[in-house]
Amino acid sequence: MSHIISKPNRFIKPRFEWRPRLIPEHPLSQGLILFLIFNEGAGTKLYDLSPKGHMGLLSDFNFNANSGWCSEKFGVALKCDGVNDIISITDYSQCLAPPSLTFVANLRILSYSQNDRIVTKKPNLSWNANSGWSLEVVDGSTFVFLASGGSYTGNLTIPWSTDEWFQIAIVKKEGESEVYGYKNGLYQDSQTVGDPIVANDQSLVLCAYPFYDMYSNIIIDHVRVYNRALSSSEIQELYLNPFCNLEIPVYRKYWYVTEEAPSFNPAWAKQSNVFIGSGAIL
Repeated sequence: MSHIISKPNRFIKPRFEWRPRLIPEHPLSQGLILFLIFNEGAGTKLYDLSPKGHMGLLSDFNFNANSGWCSEKFGVALKCDGVNDIISITDYSQCLAPPSLTFVANLRILSYSQNDRIVTKKPNLSWNANSGWSLEVVDGSTFVFLASGGSYTGNLTIPWSTDEWFQIAIVKKEGESEVYGYKNGLYQDSQTVGDPIVANDQSLVLCAYPFYDMYSNIIIDHVRVYNRALSSSEIQELYLNPFCNLEIPVYRKYWYVTEEAPSFNPAWAKQSNVFIGSGAIL
């Protein structure tokens, strides 16, 4: 529901009040332990919409054209410059390395070096540490998933192109050695790992691997982690309808007075409307 708020004649700017609410009874809210939609648009904090309520922190971002918040295909996203940007989510409860795991993210890889991390739960540990997990780029057609330990066979063949937006999803079931990879909601390939996933108190880090001073040049959006293995149909649903378990009408626009704007430009304000999701232009 939209709300009309009267606008004063001057000293006004539009502001967006983001009030997303997870629909707890939705099937794709079950087992959700991290949900970042990157709609903050400013500052250095990320808010987790999952019931766990983790807090994310942006470190060493320059907040310029190459580093920081940006407007992209799916709305607001974060651009990591590949130099020193770090997105970290604290995990004091040690829940972000579950034995059954699904990781989902929207990515636009701008450039890469072999072994660049998409995500790691081993940010201050060696790549073959006996706890945590990670997903890394091998080349333009393959990724590698590492569980706890470093034993694996083969790669995940998931073709992608530089500067292409795509959704990646990785699924591992407890007690099984196979890891399954999806692109844009469709199954692509599997890979074998020789180790289970073991919990630790390391932060979950996106687009960086501080232990080896490695940083990824990636734009990232809509990150989810589940403590269960999602089905193929659930993975497809997240691609087709990424807001399926959010209550969209809680987003609204309002007006506020500011000393920064000596005059009001209605055209600029009109262009400030934001596309949140299907049917959610405010």
